[in-house]
Order: sequence, then C-alpha cells, then structure tokens
Amino acid sequence: MVIDVHSTPSERFREFLQAYQDENGRFIYVEQVQKMSLEGLTSLTVNHDDLLRFDPMIAKSLEEEPEDTFKAADEALVEVLRIEDPMFVENAKEEKLEFRVRIGNIPNQVDLRRLRSGHLGKLIAIEGIIIRQSIVKPLLIHGIFQCVRCGETHFVDQEGGYYAEPARCMNPNCGKNGPFTLLTEESTYTDLQTITVQEKPETLPPGQIPRSVPARLVGDLVDSIRAGDRAVVSGILRMKVKGKQRGKIATFDPWLDVNYVASSDKEFEEIDIDPDTEQKILDLSTDINIHRKIIRSLAPSIYGMETIKEALATVLFGGITRTTADGMKQRGESNILLIGDPGTAKCVEPGTEIYLGNGEIRTIEDIVEEKLQNNSKEIDDGYYASGELPILTMDKNGKVQIAKSNVFWKRTAPNKMYQVKMSSGRQITVTPTHPFFITEDGFIRSKEAQEMAIGDFIATPRIISVNPSDSLDISVETGKTSANHIQFPSYVTKELACFLGYICGDGSIQKTDSSRVVWFSNNNQEIIDDYLRCLNGSFGNINYTIRDSRKGKYAKDIYVSSIELGRFLEQISPSFYKGAQNKAVPPIIMSAPNPVIKEFIRSYFNADGTVSRTRGTISATSASEKLLKDVQFLLTRLGILSQLGYTHARSQTSAKKKYYRLTITSFEHFKKFKNLIGLNSYKGERLDIEKVSNTNIDIIPGVGKLLKEIRTSLNLYQRQMGLNRSTYQHYERGDRNPSR
Repeated sequence: MVIDVHSTPSERFREFLQAYQDENGRFIYVEQVQKMSLEGLTSLTVNHDDLLRFDPMIAKSLEEEPEDTFKAADEALVEVLRIEDPMFVENAKEEKLEFRVRIGNIPNQVDLRRLRSGHLGKLIAIEGIIIRQSIVKPLLIHGIFQCVRCGETHFVDQEGGYYAEPARCMNPNCGKNGPFTLLTEESTYTDLQTITVQEKPETLPPGQIPRSVPARLVGDLVDSIRAGDRAVVSGILRMKVKGKQRGKIATFDPWLDVNYVASSDKEFEEIDIDPDTEQKILDLSTDINIHRKIIRSLAPSIYGMETIKEALATVLFGGITRTTADGMKQRGESNILLIGDPGTAKCVEPGTEIYLGNGEIRTIEDIVEEKLQNNSKEIDDGYYASGELPILTMDKNGKVQIAKSNVFWKRTAPNKMYQVKMSSGRQITVTPTHPFFITEDGFIRSKEAQEMAIGDFIATPRIISVNPSDSLDISVETGKTSANHIQFPSYVTKELACFLGYICGDGSIQKTDSSRVVWFSNNNQEIIDDYLRCLNGSFGNINYTIRDSRKGKYAKDIYVSSIELGRFLEQISPSFYKGAQNKAVPPIIMSAPNPVIKEFIRSYFNADGTVSRTRGTISATSASEKLLKDVQFLLTRLGILSQLGYTHARSQTSAKKKYYRLTITSFEHFKKFKNLIGLNSYKGERLDIEKVSNTNIDIIPGVGKLLKEIRTSLNLYQRQMGLNRSTYQHYERGDRNPSR
C-alpha cells in the first residue's frame, strides 16, 4: 500500500480504515464500520499495531500529538460511515451523537509511579486497579445560551469539558457581557464518569503507599469497567487547574482523559459447542493416539523436542482458537517458551533456495539481507529483523501450505555443517540440529541432521500449490528506428510461456551496444512451426529470418533482430544473457498459473527433452543446474516427481563437460506427464507406451509396525490383507515399502 505523505491526517486515517486488510485478506475495519451502523454503535476500536503497520507516521503523530490526530481520526470515521450508511450519520446528527475512534494496544505503557510532566498532552497507557467509580453524570459539550437582556441565542462548544459562557452578546444592538442563561433542554450532552486508577500491589515498592490518578470516562466508555477490576486504561494525560493560582506555586493535578479501556481480568465464559465440535471431542476421547496428538499440539510451530513437549503436556497443552462474542480471539496454542543454544534449529547456508508463496525461488541470503536493511537488531552472534514473507511450509499433517515468515535471522555458523543429498538430486547444507521430517510407526516426527544416516527417508512434497499470478509489468524502451517494433503482451499468456520454453531449451541471444539478436535452432519442422506460432502469438507479426541447415549443422536457425525484443527478454530474465551454464526459468513463469507453466514445460521438453520407450523415462539435459532445478519445481507443482543428476558429455566443439540431467523415472509420473502436458511430433508418439507401474520413489516408509498392529487388532492373517502374502510380509518386516 502506498501512502501519500502529503495528505492530511484525516485523509490518511480514512485510507487506513478503508484499505487495511488482516492476514486473511479481510477489510476488518470496513466490516466494523458496517457493524456500527447495523447496531447503532458510536465508537470504533482500532488496534495500534494495525495502524503502525499500515502508516507508521500517523501512528507516531497519534502518540506525540494525540489531540489533533484524534480529531482527524473522528472526522475520517464520519466520512467512512457516511459512505457506508449516510442515513445513519444523518440520524446521529439529528440526535446530536458524536462518533469516536478508540485506539487499543497502546505501546507507550507507563508505570503510575513514573508519570512525569513530560507525559502531559501525550497518549499513554497505565495499568492498575480501579478503586473508585462515580455515578454517571451528563457532561455539557455544546451549550446553547440566551442573552437575558435581548434574548439572542448563542452556541458555545465546551472545550476540554470545562464550562464556558459567551464572552459577549453577538447582537449588534446589544453587545453586553451578559448575563446569559443556559438553555439546558436544547443543549447537547454526553455521559461522564470519573474513576481512580491505583498501582497494583505486586508492583508496589516495599514500604511505599500506592499511588493513583483520576481518570474520566466519556460517552460509551461509562460503566465499561467496575471498581475492583484490573485494567489497562489509555488516553491523554491532562492537568487540572486549582482555582486562582496568582501568588501560589504553579502546580497542577494530573488526570487521564480516557480514550480506551481494556480489562486485565480473565473471566470464565460459557461457549456454545456446535454438534460437529462435540462429535470431534467424543471421537478424540476414544482415539488410541490421543496422547501423541496432545504432545504434537504443544508449540506446534517448533519441531522436535518431543520429550520436552511430553513433559510440558502433562500440565498444559493446546486447544483450538476460539472467538468470543465481543470478537476477542483466544489462542489455542500454549504459551510455552522453548530455548536452546544460539545458531541452532532451522538454520541453513546462505545459498539455500527458498520457495515463496507465489512460486518464486530466492536464496535465503537475498531474503534475509533485504529484511536486515530495514529494521535489523543486533544480538550476541548476529542480527535479526521482523517482517512478513509468504513461503511454502509443511503443516503438522505433512501437507504443504503457504504461511508467513515474520522473523529473519543471520547468525554465526557452527564449526560443523551437514550436507544432506537426496536421491531426487536435491541437496541442502544445514546446522547439526536442523530438523528433517521422517515417518516412524505411521507418524511424522523430526530427526536432527546429525542423527541422519544413509538410506533414511525424508518427507518431501509430492505436489505444491502456490498463489499464482499472470501479471506482467514491464516497460521497454522503444528502438530508435521505425522498423520491427514489437507488440508486447499485457500479461503472461500461454504463447509467451511456450516461446520462453523454447528459448530456454534451444535458444540464445546475442548482444551488442546497438543490437540484439534472438536465435532458435531445431531440425524438426513441426517444432519450428510451433515456435513461430508462439513467437507471433506473443509479439504480433514480428519479422524473422530462417536460415536453412548447412554443411556441419543439420538444424535450421530462426533469428529475430530486434533490440526491443532483446530488452524485453533481459527484463524478464537476465540469465538469458549469461550463457548456457547460467540459464534459469524466468521468474514470471515460476509465479504463473498451472495452465501457463504446462505450456512452458511442453515447449522446453520439445526442444531439449528425450523420451525413452524402452526405459519408460522422460529426460532433459542442460549445462545449467539452476535451470533444471527450476523445471523440477514446476513439475512438482503439477504433481510430477523427477530426479536430478549429472553426466559428462562431449559437445561438438569441445572436450567432455559436466551436464545435468532431469529424469522422470516413475511410470506413474511418466503417464501423468503425457496426460497433463504432452509433446509434439515424434516425441509425443513415444509417450504412447504400456508398462506396468512400479513406483519406487513415491513410497510410504516406516509403517511396518503400524501395519502389524492394525492387522492383529482386526484378527486378520497376512493372506487376508488384499495382496499376496509373499509381497505383504515384506511390508510388515520393513525390508520393502509400499507405494502410494
């Protein structure tokens, strides 16, 4: 959200009320404003943290200049209310009601004993016990006065709650200084109640008398708190003038003009349990794994430490999040702090790639360094910063989901790091205590890197879902000549994805100071025709040249000489200009919807892929490991698993070099590739094979003991388990693992 720093406080506060969204994307303050008109409410409570995140400047002015800022906020609330329900505002105006914005969760909480003159006129919060509470009285806010001499009527706003009459009669024929009579029934009032807030006993220094401060509750705040309650009271600290001060010490009594009250006491509430929840409770009561589930519910965002959690769960464990009638959320997770040595837990090396919620891939070093530039804080062995970043993570059920990371760390690495490499070709370098997720007796648990052994199975995603986007916000400088101008797409189309797949496969770009030439080489006419279809479909009827095959080269060359197209591709992915070893899938493809990435994968494998009918595999070879890692991620988004390895091969013009190979070895995923993506020409024909599926990469390990427990509990023999006993017995023994 972009905030106009030149707009007025009222305009900025109105923008906050209308545009702020919570973590679920709800416009919570728009909803609360609508609730005000439906229920006839006159105040709106705003969380200070929300305001601080949205507009730090207005939050700061609220603390330093609360008087003017509250007036601006009240004006903004009226404007938003008038948009949502103009009739409600007009009726309130006729009834002489005033609307107020109340700010909760004020960070500037001050001990009663430390109130000083520097707090006068500032927005503060104090916590204490309410020891006195007056009756509710009417407070004059808009007085209507009548001149006794001539009968002229005068309107006087009562600033600060102090009584004030007109200075003189405004009738030009009168002009006297009074006397004036208050027309009580025609004037406007609000409710007023005074309370006294006293220090809490537990915060009182030994041998000291508790201190207190008076406070005023106005409007709908009256009777919101009772004598004896513990509360956090926030408002503007003001001073009370004691009569005439001439010749006396100029001291004044402080009092708090209250804006918001929050009770600190926790009361028991009756919560209605719906039938579905009641049934879940009854089901859990008979669950033989309830003990393990209770342990896992404790601090669920911290993996591992099962023994510690089991000890803690004997006295406290998590429940589910509940929302009370007033909208207050009660967290289900336990408030438990688990601490350990610095630099441990989920720590990885700087080059580790992180999958973001929109499908992009960035190194953790880039992410953390970016966050540290804004608000870093130093600790004993590094730095950390707060922020928000949607990333892909795994929940307690082993499902990949999108969650927000809100703390970013950069710490000194331990002396020893562990590199873990999987059969899929993925590898990661981590700290010794970094947890990996395995299955044990049918349940997911964590295992530290230093405890891992060759042959262990690690949980990895079978399919990944992201929040895709087909937006394309690129501005290209037009070439100086009038020839061959490009018509660029306004969003990421299937044709553009297809074109980029061919460029990643068999394409290259030549660059000079004054020109760009985009090349594509292939010897299959059907693929060449498809490439030209995607080229023209993406950029209009663009000029291109075809150079036929010649001695020593069997492929045809199609090239486009266009500085505009070259600049466009450079903005999409600078890797196009860094040679074959540094190619990568463009970020706009990594974030694209699945129908678009299918076109990219299809054209890439059309250009660089190989289909083996005898082995039942599909593979692609490239000099760029990064490119194939990106393609592997795109395949996983479609639920297609693959393995990344390397080989050494000789090119036409050089000695043997290291190349990387991405292979789909499982026939199940071979068929899924055929059905979801497909290929052109003879490669597509080679996909039409029949082979018995025998998946050996998508398995369920560590379930032998669980299978035996289930079978014996049902009094079944191994031959009764739905498959040959000779096969099933291996699953129970654990020397083989069942496929999905």
